[in-house]
Amino acid sequence: MQTDARKELLLRMNSPRLIVKLQKLQEQTPVQSKTSPVHRRSDRIKEKKITVSPRRPRLPPKRLVDVYVSTDYGSSEEQRPSSKRRCLKQHASPKKCLSRNSESSTDSDSDTVPVYNDYPGQGELSEYELKRLENIRQNQAFFSALNLPQAKRALQTLGAKKSLSISALKSKKVVKTPTKKVPPRRSMRLLKLDPDGNSLPEPPPKPQTNLEENPMKPPGPLPLVPINVEIGCLPADVIESWCEPVKRLQEQQTCLKKYKERLSSMSICNDLVAKVVQSRILSVAVHPCVGRILVAAGDKLGHVGLWNVNGSSSNEEKNIYMFEPHSRSVSSLQFSPGHPAQLISLSYDGTIRCADVQSSVFDEVYRSEDSLSSFDFLSEDGSTLLISKWQATVSVVDRRTQRTTHEKQAKLKNKTVRTVNVHPSNRNVFVIAGQSGAAIYDIRYLKAQGSDDVSSLVGNKNTISSAYFSAHSGNRIVTTSMDDFVRIYDSSNISGTLPPLISIRHNNHTGRWLTKFEAVWDPQQTDYFVVGSMSWPRRIEVFHETGQLVHMFLNEECLGSVCSINAWHPSRSVLVGGNSSGRLHVFM
Repeated sequence: MQTDARKELLLRMNSPRLIVKLQKLQEQTPVQSKTSPVHRRSDRIKEKKITVSPRRPRLPPKRLVDVYVSTDYGSSEEQRPSSKRRCLKQHASPKKCLSRNSESSTDSDSDTVPVYNDYPGQGELSEYELKRLENIRQNQAFFSALNLPQAKRALQTLGAKKSLSISALKSKKVVKTPTKKVPPRRSMRLLKLDPDGNSLPEPPPKPQTNLEENPMKPPGPLPLVPINVEIGCLPADVIESWCEPVKRLQEQQTCLKKYKERLSSMSICNDLVAKVVQSRILSVAVHPCVGRILVAAGDKLGHVGLWNVNGSSSNEEKNIYMFEPHSRSVSSLQFSPGHPAQLISLSYDGTIRCADVQSSVFDEVYRSEDSLSSFDFLSEDGSTLLISKWQATVSVVDRRTQRTTHEKQAKLKNKTVRTVNVHPSNRNVFVIAGQSGAAIYDIRYLKAQGSDDVSSLVGNKNTISSAYFSAHSGNRIVTTSMDDFVRIYDSSNISGTLPPLISIRHNNHTGRWLTKFEAVWDPQQTDYFVVGSMSWPRRIEVFHETGQLVHMFLNEECLGSVCSINAWHPSRSVLVGGNSSGRLHVFM
């Protein structure tokens, strides 16, 4: 049976029609180079994952295997492929893998084309390539039977749009119908007409108001009349105490223990707290009389309040007398050292006035177009004043003249000047504090422009709100700076730059609504000073020049606010603190 089937197969293979068909297919297929054969992959071969040992080079996770259907390459090297593909199946030779692949392909495909050995070029085409050519031919026959090009042309002819004619492109003219023009509506009120069309009468003229927020007080003297009481003058006991002669104070030196005992004996009660002015307090002064305690305060609105602490009246308001000599903030208040009956007040409005109870007037001492910041007495009797302006200018004013102008004026090198203080023993020397720091000047060397300082106080990083010499000797200077430090300087030898002796950490950020702190010396003890505090509970602190905290004035019932401005009584154990609501607190 097998021999008969083989004979029949050989007869079919030797038929001339089949040989001609194979020759045509061979001519259409490009000839493969013998030196570098192109190996094609079968679509039926699946990808397989392999496990590669670490010693061998790592292979890609997936790889297609090139299968050679014919496993017999012949004996010559030219008929063999240039490089062998690695078999994906482990522990199997390439020949076995190729034979298995060829068997699986022949089993799965019933239309396999056998390899013919009896036609020209049979050694160049493998069974796989013959099968590929047959598939290409069948695909082309299938697509040609579908008549796709004819269907495409038919669809193109159906979907073609008709081109628009020239007449259709031209726009048609629209005939506008004439409309009536209606005048725009206008307000009868703006036209100043009534509903009938008649003109309205002109409105009455408005009264002219003063556009200035703080109008200046008229020049010249003003009456010394309280604005908060019905009585048009001060009581007799107040005038008597105000005019009481004062002896010159002598420096007192006590030990620290006795000084602490004296401060501890000072207390406060509800009767020693009173609202003296309406707004924030910027300056406080204590009259030097011994029989009574008279306290003056200046606020932000230009008011000056006088409080008779030991008043006979049980009503607190009857012991307070408020005046209005200025139109802006009263930043400096002092009783004249030579004439205690005179109270000198300086304001931002550019005026300095002297309240004289004997003549019952506020005399005008000085008037300037520039805003004033502070003043101090240049002479011991208080007849000559040294005035500072915000624009870093100082002026010398003699009160004995009838003029309201300065005798001398000099421009300093600082940016601004907040406070000025004269040396207690050397009246030619003064210290200023401002935005660019603190400096010491000599009045004998001042120039109209570009005056140089004698010594500068270094170590301050921000604006200095105040700088004051120590009482009597003037050997120390205390400054209050916005960098949260209170510094002590040695002013016994004024020359060059002065570094700080002591820097005390202190919270000086009072903010916008509180008056800035000013540390002031105790007039009875030259080495102690007092300053306000932002700490809770509210307090007033006393320091030694070495930086030691000596005492704190505390009372939660009576002292519940920040006292930014403080002043000592010149000869008694009395301390007065003013807050930003117009109240005074007296410790005695």
